[in-house]
Amino acid sequence: ERYDGDSTMERWLDIGVMIPGTYQVCWCSAGQGSCDSDEDFTTNVATLAVGGPTAGVVQTFECITGVACTLPIEGSGLSQNDRIYIIAEHLECGTAPQSFSVNQGAGSSGERTSGSDIISRFGGIIMGSHGTFKVC
Repeated sequence: ERYDGDSTMERWLDIGVMIPGTYQVCWCSAGQGSCDSDEDFTTNVATLAVGGPTAGVVQTFECITGVACTLPIEGSGLSQNDRIYIIAEHLECGTAPQSFSVNQGAGSSGERTSGSDIISRFGGIIMGSHGTFKVC
């Protein structure tokens, strides 16, 4: 539902897109239809590019304690500037401070070591203890 606007601009808030990709934003004029069916949205007003890891897909990795490993993260619109940090399973991404990161070694900075726009590889990660962790 529209948040605000006037005759020259409309604004929507809190729109969530969970799967990276490129989307067409289609618009319906309330004066041209009821805007309750797909057929009413006939005007393409924008292209929305959403990048990031593939949401809704938990990517699982296995590393050996004390041995460097590489984590390949798949998605769309990924870049050399992407970063990760690894936290204990009971913590939450987005609220756990980066200082709680548990990885060591060359990969402890969380910098991407190689990849493309659909895969980011984070190499040189050494886990100092065994267990189950989250990659943020």
